[in-house]
Amino acid sequence: MNKKNLYLKILFYSNILIALVLFILFESNILLEGGWTEQPMKEFVVTYTMELLAIVFVWLSLRLLKFNKIQNWLFSDSEKIESRYFLLASTRILAIGLPLILNVLFYYLFINTTFAGLSAIHLLALMFVFPSKERLKNDTTSSNNN
Repeated sequence: MNKKNLYLKILFYSNILIALVLFILFESNILLEGGWTEQPMKEFVVTYTMELLAIVFVWLSLRLLKFNKIQNWLFSDSEKIESRYFLLASTRILAIGLPLILNVLFYYLFINTTFAGLSAIHLLALMFVFPSKERLKNDTTSSNNN
């Protein structure tokens, strides 16, 4: 599990790092901000799509291990618990991390503070899926008892 845990941590931190690099590139004017401010219909569609993704993906990622079918699948084969948990953990990280990156990008393209708020929500939610050995033990034992 050490290699898998390392992969999860790399995946976790890479989402934050990419968002931080985008932030630095836009703030240092290497990338020009406000490129899509003249397109209100595109802004409307993207804003509500990202809001919907935030509601669905954050909630789903934080509650994924509480669904009975997921628990049954996770614990159906005791030899595969770690590999199945690895799949679920990477899905949870990506479901929160990728919209974080998109929200940072859209914030600078549209100059719309809604995307900054959504970025903060995703960054905060990402902290609740931080991959660690304690989380693995906690998720695979407490979920089994529920």
